[in-house]
Amino acid sequence: MPSCAVVSCRNRSQDKNCRSHGIGYHAFPKDPIIKEKWIDACGRKDSWFPTKNAVICSLHFTEDCFQLTKIRRLFPNAIPTLKLRLVFDKPEESTDNVRVKRKTTNPNKMRTILEKYKMQIEKYKKVLTAKNLEVKSLKQTIRRCRQKINTMENILTTLKNENVIGEDHFYLMENDSITKFKVITPTT
Repeated sequence: MPSCAVVSCRNRSQDKNCRSHGIGYHAFPKDPIIKEKWIDACGRKDSWFPTKNAVICSLHFTEDCFQLTKIRRLFPNAIPTLKLRLVFDKPEESTDNVRVKRKTTNPNKMRTILEKYKMQIEKYKKVLTAKNLEVKSLKQTIRRCRQKINTMENILTTLKNENVIGEDHFYLMENDSITKFKVITPTT
């Protein structure tokens, strides 16, 4: 009974077969280029070569690798890509101090996260625009108040110079109204 040639796979045809588990076993292709890709996907040592009975189970192929017929067959150029143990050449140097954090996420999940952040950015842009308009409005109000104060000071000075109001009235009006406005309005 053949077992799957992929290093990390424990499927055997006697344990898990097509009828009970829906798993099929596929012989290595005759095309040397495709066969080499299958050998690489197995994750075995460089010296390993498949025997004539070597197979790979259907769990390592995507659905688009199969022909849509009554019998489940692989396309001639199908290459196993699922549930493989990736084997990399290890460098001779020590990598004890190197810590690599890898996080694999589903592309659909990444897309939804990206859309969520885009929506948050748009929300904050709207809030920022509203606050900028509010600041602009407040600056206009301050500018108008300062203009009114300057106008009132000029009127009081003119009335004093033309002796329409007395010195004591001028002093009371100046201290009572204009000074209060100056304290309230900040200068920028």
